[in-house]
Amino acid sequence: MRRCHGPGWRLFYGHPAQAQVARDWVVGLLRRHRCTVDPDDAALVVSELFANAVRHTRSHGGQVLIGYWVWEDGAWIAVCDAGPAARPAPRAPADVTEGGRGLLVVQALSSQVGSFTTTSCHTGAPRHVVWCGLGKPLDVAAADVWAWLACVLPTVTLAARHR
Repeated sequence: MRRCHGPGWRLFYGHPAQAQVARDWVVGLLRRHRCTVDPDDAALVVSELFANAVRHTRSHGGQVLIGYWVWEDGAWIAVCDAGPAARPAPRAPADVTEGGRGLLVVQALSSQVGSFTTTSCHTGAPRHVVWCGLGKPLDVAAADVWAWLACVLPTVTLAARHR
């Protein structure tokens, strides 16, 4: 049986400048737990998912939660934002189009990718989660891996407060 570290999570300010802080945090935890996942792959995946959360949801100016499970030869990373309720889908942009490739990059670097939406029990606001597996996957259902988020997400405010 593999020894796992997690679940763990951290909140980040929903601003593009925080992407570097999020990348460094994830790469640091992989190194700290002696995980063999390529740190450059993990950094790129976190960058893409964090950028999507800040650019396309109400977490811009709010908060983004990054969660994890880590083991010797793999990791699951989740990026949680404040919606929208629609699930993201990779699109095949035209060669000259800037942007639109983030989820394709995440899929190419990951052994597993998924997403789900839940709602805050306090406000009814959507909570959108995109997760990916890096390295060697565990033989565990994703729903079991991320069940702890159901306890954490209702306790945090992810959407920016509008004046």
